Amino acid sequence: MNNNQNYQQPQQQYQVQPNMNQQPPKKKSKVGLIVLIVFVCLLPVILLIFIMLVSLGVLVYNNAAVKVDTQMDNINSIEISMFNSRYESYIGNDKTMSHVISLVQMTKANNNYEDNKVDISILLKDHSTYSLNDFSTSLLSSSSKYDISAEKNSMGYIDFIYVKEK
Repeated sequence: MNNNQNYQQPQQQYQVQPNMNQQPPKKKSKVGLIVLIVFVCLLPVILLIFIMLVSLGVLVYNNAAVKVDTQMDNINSIEISMFNSRYESYIGNDKTMSHVISLVQMTKANNNYEDNKVDISILLKDHSTYSLNDFSTSLLSSSSKYDISAEKNSMGYIDFIYVKEK
């Protein structure tokens, strides 16, 4: 045998090396599908939370507005009570001439600086009627008694006082 015949040449094996510019084939990933499902499921929950937060904000704002309105109403009612209290001590039956004179003088003074004006109508025994501006204390009798009543306007302020001689 020939030495050359038994000798086989080793076959060259070529290895194929991947091209670095070429991307590997895409594998079908379940991760992307799971992320998409989670996002689709969470989107309504996120929207619901957002709507609840906006609703909560509106509720807080409305409650604060109601409290401010209530406080303003309280301030207004205190202001009205203070205004009316000046006159309420004069209101009643069997008042004396000095009560009527004090009431008229106080009303004239208050009307000079108050926004809420008070008018007075005085009805005497002889059925003559006088308003605040044309009234004179000489028309009153010290021996007479007077009934004094008041009317309030739509806001609650006393705006008209009636004095009637008995």
